[in-house]
Amino acid sequence: MQDPPLEQLWTKLLENGERFLIVPEEWDDNSEITEKEKSFEARAEWLNLIKKARWSKYPRVEVSLPADRLFSNLKRLRRRVLTLYHDAGIWTLFLAFGLLRWTPGRRIPGRKKTEIWESPLFLVPVTLDQGAPGEPFLLGPYEDGETQLNPALLIYLQEIEKLSLPEIDLDTTAIKEAFEKIAETVKERGWKLEPVCWLNVFSFYKMAIYRDLTQNSERILTHPVIKAMLGADQVDLKVHTDIDKRSLDDRPCDEIATVLPADSSQLEAILRVRNGESLLIHGPPGTGKSQTIVNIISDAIRHGKSVLFVSEKRAALEVVLRRLRQVGLEPFCLDLHNYRIKRQEVIKSIEQELNSHLKTAAPSDRLLARLEQRRNALSEYVKAIHTPFPPLKRTPYQVIGRLSRLPLPPSSIKISIDVKKLTETKLNKIINLTQSLVPVVNLFREGPTFPWWGLKEMIFSDAARLELVEHVKRLEDAMRQVKEAIGKICQSLCLQSPGNMKQVYDFSSLIKEFNKLPSLPNGWIKVQDFDKWLALVKKNIKFLEDLNELQKRVSRFAKWKVLLSLSPQEIKRYQQVVISISSNLPKNILKQPLRFLLDRHADFKILPELLEKARCNADSLRDKLGLLPCQNLEDLQRTSVLAEAIAKGTVFEQRWFSRDIT
Repeated sequence: MQDPPLEQLWTKLLENGERFLIVPEEWDDNSEITEKEKSFEARAEWLNLIKKARWSKYPRVEVSLPADRLFSNLKRLRRRVLTLYHDAGIWTLFLAFGLLRWTPGRRIPGRKKTEIWESPLFLVPVTLDQGAPGEPFLLGPYEDGETQLNPALLIYLQEIEKLSLPEIDLDTTAIKEAFEKIAETVKERGWKLEPVCWLNVFSFYKMAIYRDLTQNSERILTHPVIKAMLGADQVDLKVHTDIDKRSLDDRPCDEIATVLPADSSQLEAILRVRNGESLLIHGPPGTGKSQTIVNIISDAIRHGKSVLFVSEKRAALEVVLRRLRQVGLEPFCLDLHNYRIKRQEVIKSIEQELNSHLKTAAPSDRLLARLEQRRNALSEYVKAIHTPFPPLKRTPYQVIGRLSRLPLPPSSIKISIDVKKLTETKLNKIINLTQSLVPVVNLFREGPTFPWWGLKEMIFSDAARLELVEHVKRLEDAMRQVKEAIGKICQSLCLQSPGNMKQVYDFSSLIKEFNKLPSLPNGWIKVQDFDKWLALVKKNIKFLEDLNELQKRVSRFAKWKVLLSLSPQEIKRYQQVVISISSNLPKNILKQPLRFLLDRHADFKILPELLEKARCNADSLRDKLGLLPCQNLEDLQRTSVLAEAIAKGTVFEQRWFSRDIT
């Protein structure tokens, strides 16, 4: 980074906590976007956004990289930092101040003695934020981290080079003064310090392990678990106690504080941990390891103990923390590795919990009694289904499991079995008889509707097979013509084609009835003739009304010869019918499809002919198979299934009687 100066960047970042807008080298608001930069849409959008007024409130930090390289480097750097944090729970993004160029005094195997090493000096933890993809990047302080002298460099110089760097209080010492003190210390060895600044990933989480091993080496080597892992002969470990899993249900309900369901193996693990035993819980994913850990933690809290849960992966920590939160134990948890939570928030949360004076109330005796009663009922049930019963000497669990694998029998078949007198020999006999009926069970279940019903021939010669294939081809062609004819008619009438042979049968019946209708003159259904007819009907009804009214008036003075055979009520009814027709029925309703039916009357006669042709071909095929001729379209449908099977090369064997023939 080349602008602003190091001293100014140090002050604004650490003392003022300001955030900086990262821009490429030699950039200002008047900079033009090059053609190369325009070719990459996301990069061009990023450069355009930098010029917007909303970003002008942030001070800018200029990085000595062109725009094309800077954009991709920042994206890659941010992705890497977040991945490391989510996987290991450590923050690794630092802004390095000062570069130490030095030559190690101790020869490194495989390297030249005159090799010059470069090491960052002061490391400031920072964040690299991007509100949304394509937006500018903001550089800000990471509040949960501490500015420090490079710990790896510090330890190496002390242990290997025997050089101690001066202690510097970075909170009160200016960066320029700190550089001067370090430069004065390394001057006698010919090393140089350059006042530069750059952003990168620096990982020092192993240094904490190194410090722990160094500072606590004696305690670690004398710990019984470590001694056992190292193969020591005499180790004072907690004795492995024997726990009877069958007696776990006999313990009081309030003895083990589980917040999630637990089986006997999980309860055993909880008790062993409570007894101070060291154990390894292993198993494939989804077997309840995290669930067991949550129960172990809750049981420890119940007995006033503290638990440190450590994991190499951040994801495992989040799973356990989420489960503890779901059961209401979040107030007892302290997440030490969460970059989203600030240190002050953690301190404030601890203070609130200490001041809240949590009151713990033991569960009521009534609740414990209900829990005890329910647990005993479940235990008795488990015991009952796993107890063998004579004469089979099998448990209900085994019998139910075996029955669940058997197919459901037909509802019309009933087998009378005296279960109390059922022996192993009788059971095996029933099973063998049942298995022998499996290949033909569908035949007897469906009866005449089964496609292979009535088949007599089972073995065919090559000549018979060729003849069968020929009949199949003719039947297939006839059925294709039926399908085309029906499709043509349905398309013309805007109807949906039949989906099965029953619908074809119904459709054929409709066409047969239509063919019985007499032909109507075309003039009967013309729109203009329809209008004339409707007008004439209205005129005649009006005449009938007038005549009826006149009859009423004259009947008082002279005898009236009844010329009208309709009563006033009938005239009224006919009038309403005509009004309904003229107002609700479209005038062109008779044009389609009736007009089309009249014009295509001959086409509909083809369908019965095609069906008759298909029936003849089907009868020929059925005759070769030893079947009776088709009596209706349902027989034709079953023959079609046979034809389809033969066309696909189905072998005529005993497995014909299975429903799965295609």
